[in-house]
Amino acid sequence: MRKKDALAVIDLAETCSIFEQAFNYKATGVCYNNMANFQYKNESYNMAIKNYDSAILLAEVCLHEKKPEVFFNHLQKDLHGHIESKKCPNLPDISPSARHYFEVTRAHRVYQRAMCKYKEMRYHGGT
Repeated sequence: MRKKDALAVIDLAETCSIFEQAFNYKATGVCYNNMANFQYKNESYNMAIKNYDSAILLAEVCLHEKKPEVFFNHLQKDLHGHIESKKCPNLPDISPSARHYFEVTRAHRVYQRAMCKYKEMRYHGGT
């Protein structure tokens, strides 16, 4: 990861922590999404997927589809290593370029889902 991007991710992680403590779910979700964008840009697809997933959970909290506890339980499990990093499922022997394409596509799909949730929040009044 480029040094500037790595520093931005660190700043965003610290900001996430501040917003989490203030129970500002919308701002926290935006921070997770932005971290994931940097990770995606730097080809850290599995890390990006984890952060996009956190952003999606927070959007669902803002849309009153899930309770905040779901997000905090997700965070606790992740901190204690109970959530396996979302690695690509076992694929048959495929070329490295095909695996790379699969990882890029998978991360992009999770990104698209996150964007749909945040657009829904924007247009349907999530808090």
